[in-house]
Amino acid sequence: MSADTHVPQDLLRLGRFVRDELRPFPGRLNVTLRCLLSSALVILTSMALQVPWLALSLIVVFYVTQSNVVLTRMLGMLFFVGSTIAIGTAILVLKFTYDYALLRILAASLMFFGSVYMMRVAKMGVVFFIIGISVIYVQTFVDLTDQAELLLRLVLWVWAAVNYAILVTLLINTLLLPAYPMEQLKAEAHRQLQTVAALLAVPPDSRSAPPRVGAPDAQRGTLALQKLLRFATMGNAEYRHHEAEHFACVTTVSRLYGAACHLPAPSPAWTECGSVDALRTACLELDEAIASGNPFVASAQLRETADEEAPSAVIEMRRALLAFSDRASSPMTEESLREKARLLSPDAFTNPVYVQFALKTSLAVLLSYVFYMATDWQGIHTIMLSCLIVAQPSLGATRLRSLLRVAGALVGSALALLMVVLLWAC
Repeated sequence: MSADTHVPQDLLRLGRFVRDELRPFPGRLNVTLRCLLSSALVILTSMALQVPWLALSLIVVFYVTQSNVVLTRMLGMLFFVGSTIAIGTAILVLKFTYDYALLRILAASLMFFGSVYMMRVAKMGVVFFIIGISVIYVQTFVDLTDQAELLLRLVLWVWAAVNYAILVTLLINTLLLPAYPMEQLKAEAHRQLQTVAALLAVPPDSRSAPPRVGAPDAQRGTLALQKLLRFATMGNAEYRHHEAEHFACVTTVSRLYGAACHLPAPSPAWTECGSVDALRTACLELDEAIASGNPFVASAQLRETADEEAPSAVIEMRRALLAFSDRASSPMTEESLREKARLLSPDAFTNPVYVQFALKTSLAVLLSYVFYMATDWQGIHTIMLSCLIVAQPSLGATRLRSLLRVAGALVGSALALLMVVLLWAC
């Protein structure tokens, strides 16, 4: 089979990815506006103050700007620590290997290999991302000048370009349209529970029935709740100390939303039975309990009304609510210190996939560096950065990220050219 036959499938997957990622939901426009404003301020600042390495500053803005304030602050601090370690390490490497090109490339390659490996196995892999991207980016400076002092200044400007972009991004995300994961989690749970309650309240002859919940919707809803819960545990001590209880709540909401996929068409056979009314009321009570932070207690009506003739989805919802009610009445558990102290993946030293990923990424970066040196084309000094940015654990994910990067570069270049032409014409 030729490689051309894979192009339509790749484009199809790309279209599905864009459709799912750009699917409007609360917070997506918020993130876009914050990222746009941060990028505009960074561009203006770099051009006004003549701060070099604007491309690196913009990469930092895109990576640090996240869906909520907690994750943005955490990534900002990690990027600061990682960039400081990276620049200090790069200066040490240049100090001892400046006159020995082979040793310099070998040392930088080993450091890059270790950084990419730790990206996959470490809990704070983003620190090693900024270390790897800074170490390999500094290697292009050696070919720009033969003066050691000027080279040192260029390296220190990398630290300045990275960290002032972090500061601008943190200020924008904190002061303008801040989004907190705790509120986002409650809002997403509220949306799903209201959808389930609306589906249970549909009369048999209603023409204004809400849209049905499909399997892809249930999957996206479950992933959204779990992601927001992880972010909430990062920034809130209460969520972190009682993560098991909040995870049980998220699981219950996901079970209810997933069971809604299998609800049959409304009919008097099941919509008018007492168990459905009790179930709908319990969903609304769970929604109020999540919003107020109070424990959920199943009503006596929900426990007593068990209609065996009801659809299996209704029975599954009732079991999920009763199980969570029993779980909520038990004493809260404390945070697992063993999981909290774990910094590496359990299979960090036994799974060869991590080493293979680091080796392939390092080889791609070295080949890009050889191409950059052979062509003597200073305009593509970011070619090594692209290798690390598009590197993903699987071939499909890497191919998709590469297509997105190429498509973004083409569209961005076309828009930039159009703006230059329009401004020049005016």
